[in-house]
Amino acid sequence: MDPETKQYDVRCGTEDLWWCDNLIKNDVLKKTGWGKVARKKYPFLLDTSIFCQHIDPDGVMYPANIGIT
Repeated sequence: MDPETKQYDVRCGTEDLWWCDNLIKNDVLKKTGWGKVARKKYPFLLDTSIFCQHIDPDGVMYPANIGIT
């Protein structure tokens, strides 16, 4: 989040930001039959019971100190 413009910069951060931005820009939800969802302000469906970590180019996992079972 840019504090001056109050907008998100999808050119940095995790690949999630790039992926979500491209999904919206390319109208992927509508093209795949999810047109009603695509029209929502926040068009993402997620299962919060799934735990995922990110791994940086050096192999460091985030969030740290959490084992994957």
